[in-house]
Amino acid sequence: MKLKYTALMLVAVSTAAQAQYAAPRASKHGLTSLKPAHTIVDAPQNMAKAAGDTVWTEDFANGFAGNNPSGAWTTGEADGNWWVYSHTGPNGAYSNNTEVIESTTAANGFMIFQADSGNTNWADTTIVAAPTSWYGALVSPIIDLTATPYVRVDFEQSQRWCCSAAPQRVEVSSDGGATWPISIPVITAAVNVDEGTITGSANITGGIAANPAQARFRFVWDGTASGSSHYHWQVDDVKLIEVFDYDLMMMSAANHSFDLDLSFGYDSLQYTVYPYSQLRPVPLNMTVLNNGSADQTGVTANFKVTEGANTVLDQDQIVACPPGSIQTFFVSPDFTPPAVEGTYDCEYSIASAVSELTPGDNTATSEFSVSQYSYGRDGGVASGFETGDDASGPYELGNLFHIKNEVELTAVSVAFRSGAGMAGSVVRGSVRLVDADFTLVDNTEEYELQSGDLNSAAGTKFVNLVFANPVTLDAETPYMVCVEHFGGTNLRTGSNGVSADQTSFIFFDGPNGVDWYFTTTTPMVRMNFDPAVGIDEEAARELALRAAPSVFTDATTVRFQHDGGQASWTLVDVSGRVLRSVDMGNLGAGIQNIEIDGTGLAAGHYMVRVVSNGAAASVKLLKAGK
Repeated sequence: MKLKYTALMLVAVSTAAQAQYAAPRASKHGLTSLKPAHTIVDAPQNMAKAAGDTVWTEDFANGFAGNNPSGAWTTGEADGNWWVYSHTGPNGAYSNNTEVIESTTAANGFMIFQADSGNTNWADTTIVAAPTSWYGALVSPIIDLTATPYVRVDFEQSQRWCCSAAPQRVEVSSDGGATWPISIPVITAAVNVDEGTITGSANITGGIAANPAQARFRFVWDGTASGSSHYHWQVDDVKLIEVFDYDLMMMSAANHSFDLDLSFGYDSLQYTVYPYSQLRPVPLNMTVLNNGSADQTGVTANFKVTEGANTVLDQDQIVACPPGSIQTFFVSPDFTPPAVEGTYDCEYSIASAVSELTPGDNTATSEFSVSQYSYGRDGGVASGFETGDDASGPYELGNLFHIKNEVELTAVSVAFRSGAGMAGSVVRGSVRLVDADFTLVDNTEEYELQSGDLNSAAGTKFVNLVFANPVTLDAETPYMVCVEHFGGTNLRTGSNGVSADQTSFIFFDGPNGVDWYFTTTTPMVRMNFDPAVGIDEEAARELALRAAPSVFTDATTVRFQHDGGQASWTLVDVSGRVLRSVDMGNLGAGIQNIEIDGTGLAAGHYMVRVVSNGAAASVKLLKAGK
């Protein structure tokens, strides 16, 4: 299901939140260079080369005119004019000339997509009110690669983008640019991160196979889907290099597979912590490139998962990888983690049936955790924080979760960062339906933060905001849990991780008024299913709640002191799953008994929660094995 909310992105930087927005804008500016031209290198185009050799180069010494043996570069798509020849680097509301590329031949010029400059008020480098999500291409000349049809494009780049999926990619044509059927992602950095000058690479073998004599490639900035409208992409020193016969490459690997445009639910989101009650198949996957010229069969894709010294999965798949192909392989059959607390380390590897010269890029790793009660999407360390807005006003901040199995939500767990005025701030949690309005289901009780609740940048403490009565969450249903702040101080809610579009949200007075906006920085807001969290010990004493015996094999009796009126009880297991729920009705005052039949209950720990005239208390039970 794709939610239709305002397409606004917020990104938390290292110490605070920085809002950046995407919206249409029509006006454009063009830039030209007055630098002198350089001599074009005249080299034969279709001279056969050996693997690893460079067969074509471009250093942009002559700008669009080209310094290569094939001809001039052009631009394409609606905003191609924002590709310019430059010596000075980017300039705009979110970037400046100090971020210039440090490529090998930067001194003689390079190409840059001026996304930031195009959305800036040129008088004072202020972002315009409605910035455009650009779509522009830098297009190579036609290159005859008949003699060397197995090649990759290597290029030096410096880039940054905000605030969702990377807008940068390389596209390939085998019909001189009439069509561009092959699209290759070339950015693997985290959102809103400047990696400096690095080498990008794209194997174009598969894209030119139909007719290598009419080969063409282009560098594309496409913000139309991702909403990217800021920052820049600088490209220089482009080379076509003949690939080796056998060269597999692990492009990426993960224990999640969410795609906003393809997913109908949120079960495949990147969850960092799974509770026992929500364990289900984890979509381990790896994306593999055959970066060589040979068709590889009998390739082994291995998925391995360990928890401490225990190997819980070690699966081989035998797959085929045609030259230039990019394929994603999923663990099959499905892998469901055991209900054992711990950190699960995932290892991914791809192995050719023949030896290759570059095996160092054939592996990857990831991890997740299993917890008895906690359900989280964040990284667990309060390295960043979100303040809502700069006016210290109220806001609500949270994450979407998929509920696989029915469960009782007892609390919202939140990590807070330290800061002036934080101690004494009043907060509460909420759970909401995932519908057009994020309809409120229930709020927790209000809580006043104490100094001991707060984290430094390396802190891992969570505060439990407890519901007066557990909230039943339905199976196969998405919900959002949030932390709510009422204003009066800059509350700092911890953040750690990157959220997929439309899966983490903030409600505040933003540029389009008070509304829900999605954020791509993951708030440290979790679900908590612990039936013992927030147990009121005073209420337990007032109810004289006890189990006799508390350790049983066949049956036990839970007794409580009732003052008259409504009473009810629930029995839950260690995962928080409700096993029995009984409304006892309107009872008279006195000692009341609850008979717990152990028939059908597995050996293990349980919790009985009693509600007597609104006062709630719980008692633990242990069923022993026979």
